[in-house]
Amino acid sequence: MSEPAARVIADRGALGEIVPAWNALLDDSAHGGIFSTPEWQLSWLDALPGASPRCVVLSDTAGRLRALLPLALRTRHVGPFRLRALELGGEATACGDHLGFVARAGEVRDAWFAAAPVVRACAEGADLVRFASMDEAQVDALDAAAGLSAGWHACHPRDDVAPRILLPPGGSDVLDSFQASRRKKLRYYERHFASSHPSATIVLNDERTSLDAALGSLESLHAARWRERGESGVLADPSLMRFMRGFAARAHERGWLRLYQLIVDDQVVAALLTLHRRDVASGWLLGWSPEFAKWNVSELLWLHAVRVASTEGLRVFDFLRGNEAYKARFPVEPAVLACRQWTITTHGRLAVWTVRAADRVLASARRWRTRAQRVLRAAPRIRPKWPA
Repeated sequence: MSEPAARVIADRGALGEIVPAWNALLDDSAHGGIFSTPEWQLSWLDALPGASPRCVVLSDTAGRLRALLPLALRTRHVGPFRLRALELGGEATACGDHLGFVARAGEVRDAWFAAAPVVRACAEGADLVRFASMDEAQVDALDAAAGLSAGWHACHPRDDVAPRILLPPGGSDVLDSFQASRRKKLRYYERHFASSHPSATIVLNDERTSLDAALGSLESLHAARWRERGESGVLADPSLMRFMRGFAARAHERGWLRLYQLIVDDQVVAALLTLHRRDVASGWLLGWSPEFAKWNVSELLWLHAVRVASTEGLRVFDFLRGNEAYKARFPVEPAVLACRQWTITTHGRLAVWTVRAADRVLASARRWRTRAQRVLRAAPRIRPKWPA
């Protein structure tokens, strides 16, 4: 990339004006995942109250868009503290993954170098800078960017992971890539459920009802799943609810949405929202009725989604961030999602230090409780001696 001109777009309307050039860059870039699309990023800005865009744009001498880094300033809660944070757009709340610079192959490193002074200017007035959910290539380029983090205090969290399946060529059953014991169990689940519920069917998007109603079923089932565990789930957040509905409508228009609904006797008992773009399927949100948990409806719906992705000729099924146990039941391989985080102000450093100290205390308490429980289980029972 030769001497690009860098500027910052801090207006939502101005971002809308560059959407055609943004899409053209995505089509020609090495990093063109669904979470870097204008549909995802702009839906996120529209749904998240108080988020102010700081989109770094690099252009060549002819004014053509060469690279783009969606950023935003927003208030972030760190424990009891409220910090002003500069973050990658589409990550917080919405759980966007594989974020970073949108640039052509071989130009990501140059883009980070060219944007470093502008990114530092965007961070003025912030307490925290957080670049999360980045692939290793993005992190390597970011770490090498000269002077970007000079004077900032590093407090990088642990890396996350996004398990994924490399899908077989079209025509092959994905079950063939499973271990024999696991393949046998899943086929048993399929037969058992089919014999117990002969009316069961899986419909897509708005095939059976309106998209709004289908999304309502997903919300209800997602809440029921987490309520069973004594938790509220991410869709309890009104911001994420607005984002999910807004983005799902846009994804449906673009042909990216795959909202699977498992129906038994006219009742939706499980729903899974996945996204297809280019050669990658991304499994995003899932919900199911606790009454049908014993039939493993969640695993059956995941398996159906993976099969459809393979049939459509996609190359990867991405389970997105998190190492939940159910993902390990599939033949996945890990993909690192790294986070780089720095504090800029004393207020930011105090917040991060306080939360980390509290986490260490809680972790130590959990370890001691576990040890005490092991000692009690291992100790012989003491029987009281009653007087004669």
